[in-house]
Amino acid sequence: MTTIIKVQPGISIADIYIGMLRNDAERCLSNTAYSFQMGYEQDKVSFIEINAEADINCIYNGIDLFKVKATQLIDLLDAISPYDRAESDGCSYRFPQLGLVLWQDINFTEEDMKQSWFQEMSLENQEDTMRSLYFSTVGVFLPE
Repeated sequence: MTTIIKVQPGISIADIYIGMLRNDAERCLSNTAYSFQMGYEQDKVSFIEINAEADINCIYNGIDLFKVKATQLIDLLDAISPYDRAESDGCSYRFPQLGLVLWQDINFTEEDMKQSWFQEMSLENQEDTMRSLYFSTVGVFLPE
C-alpha cells in the first residue's frame, strides 16, 4: 500500500513541522516506519529530510518528488522558484526562496545510459544506477 506524504517547502513534511519542539517531533517519528533526518536549533526543528522509499509518494504542488526524473523535476521547480546555482553540484539542488532541497547520490542522466561504462555493467548494477535518475532525499527548511 502506498502512503502519500505531503511536502510543504519551508513548513513541513508529513506531520513534522519546522519550529516543532524536539520531543513532539521525536514522538511523531516514533509512529512512522519511514526514514527521516532532522536538524534542530534551540531544541526546535530547523530542518526535515525524508528518504525515498518504494511505498511512498512525496507530493508537493501535485508533483511526486521521488517519481519525476531529476532533470525534469529541477526544470519544474526552477520555474516556480530558482535554485541556488552557486550551491548546486549536480547532485544537490537548493531552492532558498521555497525552503526546499533535493539530493541524489550521483548526477546520472538518460544520456549516461548510452555510454559504454554503463552498458558494460551487470543488469543488477544498471538497475541500481538507474535509481539515480530520481532524487533520493527531499528536505525542507525555513525560506530565506
